[in-house]
Amino acid sequence: MINDILDTSRIEGNKLELHKESFNLNEKIQNVIKDLHSKINLNLSHGKSFKINDITFEPQGDPINVLADKVRIFEVISNLINNAIKFSNGQTITISTKKVPKKEIEAHLHHHQKEGSIVKTENKDEDMMMMVVVSIRDRGKGIDPDILPRLFTKFTTKSDQGTGLGLYIAKNIVQAHGGQIWAQNNYDKDKGATFSFSLPL
Repeated sequence: MINDILDTSRIEGNKLELHKESFNLNEKIQNVIKDLHSKINLNLSHGKSFKINDITFEPQGDPINVLADKVRIFEVISNLINNAIKFSNGQTITISTKKVPKKEIEAHLHHHQKEGSIVKTENKDEDMMMMVVVSIRDRGKGIDPDILPRLFTKFTTKSDQGTGLGLYIAKNIVQAHGGQIWAQNNYDKDKGATFSFSLPL
């Protein structure tokens, strides 16, 4: 909680620093999954019992190299996976990565979000820029319609375990990298929700 409050203070003071380096995003996601499994095993060894999620990783292409702050991107991915675990009641979580042109992301967001909530680009070269989209899909109860419009704002949560700052911080980290973040409920047999974010390649 203290780290979340400090990060929020840095964001609001425009003091969020990024230390960018080139790395394989697929490898980083696999490390996050291993880290979560280690924590689960540690908790089990201490007698704590809870439902364990099967986390499936489906990369489309490898390697997917990005120039980004490795620690901050680890933070974003961990936050989204932990949220999926919290609300999915032991159901399978699927993580995917894929390369898409930036204009396809803009078109998708324009279709699913209200006017003015996305950043449009006028530069054709920028529209053709390739991005990587990371998606975390769960099969839980989905996002409450009451909080969906303000999901990435401060103190928005339906959980009694969180601060409501995690998604706000994740949004600002992703945007500082030149990407976007969004979420939607799944309208198919799986139910649940999918959280996605993009990063420039």
